Amino acid sequence: MKVLFILSRLLGGKTFSNAVVSLVKEIPDILPFFLFFDPEDWGKYQIPFFYRKINKFIPAQTARAKFEATFSDEKPDFDCVFIQSFELIQGFADLISRKPTIVAHDCTNILGHWLVYNQNKTILNYFRFLIKCVLTIPVYKRIVRQVDVFIPRTQWCAKSLRDHYRVDLSRIIVAPGCLDLNLWKPNRAKDSDSSTKLLFVGNDFERKGGYFLLDLYTNSLQGRFELTIVSNDRSLKSINFPRGVKLVKGVSHNEMDRLINIYSSSDIFVYPTRKDQLGLVLLEAAASGLPIIATNVGGIPDVVIDGYNGFLMPYSAGISEWTSRIEGLAEDKTMMLCFGEAGRQLAERSFSKEAFKIKLLMAFKYLGFTIDW
Repeated sequence: MKVLFILSRLLGGKTFSNAVVSLVKEIPDILPFFLFFDPEDWGKYQIPFFYRKINKFIPAQTARAKFEATFSDEKPDFDCVFIQSFELIQGFADLISRKPTIVAHDCTNILGHWLVYNQNKTILNYFRFLIKCVLTIPVYKRIVRQVDVFIPRTQWCAKSLRDHYRVDLSRIIVAPGCLDLNLWKPNRAKDSDSSTKLLFVGNDFERKGGYFLLDLYTNSLQGRFELTIVSNDRSLKSINFPRGVKLVKGVSHNEMDRLINIYSSSDIFVYPTRKDQLGLVLLEAAASGLPIIATNVGGIPDVVIDGYNGFLMPYSAGISEWTSRIEGLAEDKTMMLCFGEAGRQLAERSFSKEAFKIKLLMAFKYLGFTIDW
């Protein structure tokens, strides 16, 4: 079966797309054709003038232009199309209307517009939110009706498909992650007598709440906690980090062992993000058996269940609230252990490569294809 995989390698999408590629290559019944939408593709391909004026459509049209250039000689007769991002479907409406299609994504355009507005709730930004919705929703609604199966990463995203696009439940299969849990696993031999080690992982440092975390550490936690920040954000070059903060840069998911070791040597994962659909680093933290404290935004409650494997912080929570949560959790070693074990169990149920395989098989079966794993 010839399947076209249209995969986004922007930001966290790269980790998920790599996992999909690895998984698909293990399936002998699938002959995959990969089209990757990469950061360097911006501005590289000529797109129609009209779409250049609507920012939301630029990624989809750029991906489509790359598709035309990649398969310029002869387009294979694909049996099925798999598109990783909801944002990209606008560029492939004709393919979606003709071929059985699976769309795997962590956000819809409405949710994306809302997350932007949620960062700065002003009257002006609310009108901008409404204008974006008016311009884009009718376009996406027409395409959504043609998509056969959706694989949203969270219930938050699935709810948007049902409520905003009237997608029937039978066409929705929620699948949060695709982690190799033989690699991502808890470290049972930690030194419990050392100071509590906090971990933050995120390249888009400001959007992920990194500067807030630095203020939090400097004002309330310095001297009693250690903080490791894993980030390749260029803006961090000019920052003098306070004593007790270790910046680890140059790490990518191509250096999986190094990244896994950083997780396994930490005690609590902190994630004060301001705008996120899901946050793949949270799945990695849960799989590593780390208790998590994160902002309650987007689809994060699917990964961090308040009082079960960590704590969800209100979007408006300030330094004092975050300090209280971190200190309270660090002082209760039993709670830390219980949260870590619960997170690992959640990962085994929902975030594993095997769990995603089953969901993908369900999607292909819905389309009428029989796959031999």
